[in-house]
Amino acid sequence: MNHDDLFDNVCSYYEYFIRKVSGYNDFEFDPNDRQCTLIINYCVAITNNDKIRVGPYLLYYYFLLQFSHWDDKYTRANKIYNIAWILGNKAIERWRNRSMEYYSYHCDTFASKYRIRRSDLYNRKNNDIFNTDITERSRYHNTEQGLVHCIENSLSYKSTKVCITCKFNRQCKRLSLNAQSVETQQL
Repeated sequence: MNHDDLFDNVCSYYEYFIRKVSGYNDFEFDPNDRQCTLIINYCVAITNNDKIRVGPYLLYYYFLLQFSHWDDKYTRANKIYNIAWILGNKAIERWRNRSMEYYSYHCDTFASKYRIRRSDLYNRKNNDIFNTDITERSRYHNTEQGLVHCIENSLSYKSTKVCITCKFNRQCKRLSLNAQSVETQQL
């Protein structure tokens, strides 16, 4: 898995786990510059180990362990855990030093409690429409034609590296939110 795909997967997994654990189904993760740097550093750290293959399986269990660790802790934001708690150096160290007994029992219990299923994430990331969408966005990245393309094709803003790094991301996000608002009013 290359770093761009890994970056996008990490954002999707974080968003999915926050939605499941907090109950905020409309939570959207739009990383700021500092969070992007944290994610990139995590991607580099996790892929520097030649002994492991980084993919959806590893990410699923990594996020499961990190979120289960914070489950019984009090947070001001009602179970919306700071991404640094999930991807920071202490979290990576926790992953590397995990006890398999703790890991299997607590993670399975945690997944059952919040109805977290690996298949949910697999289906989200391996969707042909999603992959085609990202390919098209990449073709027109950082151009006015790209913004027009997204508007004409009703492609809403996504928390992917392509969208986050696009110089038109603020306009695109604003247009996407306005379109969602209009659709909600029409219902």
